[in-house]
Amino acid sequence: MAQILILGAGRVARPCVQYLLRNTEHSVTVVDIDENNLKRATGGHPRSQIIVGDAANETERFIEQVKPHIVINLLPAQFMPPVAKKCVEFGINYVDPSYIKDEMRSLDAAAKEKGILILCELGLDPGIDHMSAAKTIKEIHEKGGLVDSFWSCCGALPSLCDNNNPLGYKLSWSPEALIGASKRTARFLRNGEVVVLPDGETYKHPSLVDVEGLGCFEEYANADSIPYIELYGIKEAKHVYRGTFRYPGWCELIAKMNDLGLFETTEMDLKELTYRDFMAKILNTGKANVEEKLCSALGREAFSSVFLKLKWLGLLSEEKIPFETGSPRSVVASLFHKRLVFSKGEKDLVLMEHRYVASFPKENTKKLITSTLICTGSVDEDTAIAKTTGIPPAIGAMLILQGKIKATGVHAPVLPEIYEPSLKLLEKEGITFTEKETTI
Repeated sequence: MAQILILGAGRVARPCVQYLLRNTEHSVTVVDIDENNLKRATGGHPRSQIIVGDAANETERFIEQVKPHIVINLLPAQFMPPVAKKCVEFGINYVDPSYIKDEMRSLDAAAKEKGILILCELGLDPGIDHMSAAKTIKEIHEKGGLVDSFWSCCGALPSLCDNNNPLGYKLSWSPEALIGASKRTARFLRNGEVVVLPDGETYKHPSLVDVEGLGCFEEYANADSIPYIELYGIKEAKHVYRGTFRYPGWCELIAKMNDLGLFETTEMDLKELTYRDFMAKILNTGKANVEEKLCSALGREAFSSVFLKLKWLGLLSEEKIPFETGSPRSVVASLFHKRLVFSKGEKDLVLMEHRYVASFPKENTKKLITSTLICTGSVDEDTAIAKTTGIPPAIGAMLILQGKIKATGVHAPVLPEIYEPSLKLLEKEGITFTEKETTI
């Protein structure tokens, strides 16, 4: 029986823990500061142990206490490299669902020297997207094809039946992370040239996309697509684009909120202020003129969709802001926390779609290959985003413990020895892609 140590018992932990308890005979210990989260994640299973403690800052103590064979890190992204570094020092394999940044990448040589695997980007996005794309691209290349264009979008949304607020969005992950993405620079490849949309400009360049069986969604470029050219081995591609799905109208709202400065991080004195007072400060006007000045700043009428969304969110209300100092970003986050919530019994939706345009010179043909993942979940049990983010690292850890992954060093899951068994196991959990191929 191996010892598995999981750090963090937040939103995605329960599917991760329960998968390991169902599919292995190993002992699973989970550490978190919130005992209720721990109990929900483990469900009192006899092969589970809980430790109430600061998983982020006392990693070494818990490693020494549990003596794990592998560590799964489900903490916020800033705690990924420090925990991985401790695992390298102790010679323990490590898995997480977060992006590989320079600090993590710098551990590669030391991990190889210790003969351990630091397996990152093993969640939904990043994670399932990598594995599915790597598999299809390998198949295209093996058939003598070239990838002319790679387009990939993913979204975590309320389900179609529970999309019932004006913003078309509900929080299945951190509002702070959502807002942070609102200022993110996007880069992608178009006609062989790199296109850069800085500081949230991406929201001013959305498009509408039809997804078969679900309908029309808005999409916008997300983060930096350029590294995926090398990661996926598609240097021949002229178009490489990764984006995010939302229900229509989201991009206009975020673009206008960016223009108003509502996602800035400069600290303000908010003592005794209402949200309406805050908006008066933002707009440099008196409370009585907030609506008029806001319409002017938006370039919209008071009956416009974006104005009504900001009003519904609560930015014009006389409710007091629940803290005395903070940034515009923290003020908006407080309203997102309050208003963009799932109600009991509601379902969420994870939607991911890859589109490949591949040419096959020997046959003188060109094909469009579309791979679509649709997954729903319930806030009463496990959300779709929790399942698709939490189960992949559990699968990765299980495969490592079974000796089925031989790689060492720092890796994303683009190696066949990782993605081939992982995708098969995900299918058993109902997390599967539908693929369609047409000649164009």
